[in-house]
Amino acid sequence: MAKELSLHLKEIVMSERIASWITKASRAASGGNAQPWDIQFEESDSQIAFRISIDKQYQKDPSIMDVAGVASALSIGCFGRYLVGIALLENFDLVNKKFNDRNDLWASSVELLFEKNENSNSEKNKPNIQEPFHQTNRYPYKKIPLDKLFEKQLEEKAARYSTIKLLRIDKEDQNFKQALNNLETVRWINYQFLESLFKEITTSDTQQLGIPVAQLGVSFLEENFIKFLKNNLELGFSMLNFGLHKATVQKNTENFLKNCSQVYFLQAADFSLQACFDLGYCFQDLWIEVNSQKLSFQPNGNGFVALAHWHTPNNKIFNQKEIRMIEDSTQLLNQSSGLNLKVPVIGFRIGYSNKAIPLSPRRPLKGRLEAGLINSFSPPKMKSN
Repeated sequence: MAKELSLHLKEIVMSERIASWITKASRAASGGNAQPWDIQFEESDSQIAFRISIDKQYQKDPSIMDVAGVASALSIGCFGRYLVGIALLENFDLVNKKFNDRNDLWASSVELLFEKNENSNSEKNKPNIQEPFHQTNRYPYKKIPLDKLFEKQLEEKAARYSTIKLLRIDKEDQNFKQALNNLETVRWINYQFLESLFKEITTSDTQQLGIPVAQLGVSFLEENFIKFLKNNLELGFSMLNFGLHKATVQKNTENFLKNCSQVYFLQAADFSLQACFDLGYCFQDLWIEVNSQKLSFQPNGNGFVALAHWHTPNNKIFNQKEIRMIEDSTQLLNQSSGLNLKVPVIGFRIGYSNKAIPLSPRRPLKGRLEAGLINSFSPPKMKSN
């Protein structure tokens, strides 16, 4: 009993600063708003350390889109980007970063060490930054070209990451459209992916996990149809496979590719923890930058459908028709844009929209005090991106 009480106290001992940082960083992006983060911390007068890994409870029932923990490792990068932005506002710099790569993303962790910047005490020396903020907008955007200077800024930001490649997509390329259409189709006609998709959607206004159905960018009638499918998945699966999926897939692909200013994909170099973390950090960094310029943003994770085949080809998730569609898409995307679906990739579209989107809900997060975490870092110190 004493041991249980000790563990409980260890879990809730958080300073106001740590609690604030974790609460704000919980707004970082994660697939389906799963928030799959396990957070440990230690704080001294001038230093704060975090260890971020994948939550054990989430690991018991992960999304099928979270292939080998890649999507969760990506979201750790997103969480890291939020922490860095929040820390800068309070004059803390990221001075060290450590990847505990176990050759298994589920068991790996990332450690971040922040240190008080004593030279930033005056208003004159404070960095000109804003609190990290991002929103997903799934509604159609205006077809206004992006400013060339802003395009260059995005490219320069992505170029800072040696493990990441930013690919600008030709929206009119028919091969790219066909490939994206194929991957979207598989997501709607494969039962396991369909089940996972509807698990990510919440029809409740108070549920803290999942994507609210009202934020899917669909009409009132489509919202009610989605609610029907969610509550009648077996019947819905039969209807979709009978051909009903075609209109949904076409609309989703058309909206994503045509109703925007520009489409990009980010591609990781490999499956290492650092590459997946960098993919998420860069992705979140670009997303925050896009929204700060009053532009709308929508991610596209359909590359994870293909990854489920290429990374674990013998898991029998897909039938032969679906495998052919994935393999055709992989070849088409490689030919049209140099995009490699055999490694982690994530896409996004940018544009101008008049539609205001509310923030998605988030569940409260807590960290666990971990004594000795600060001392686990060894010199030399690093400079943040």
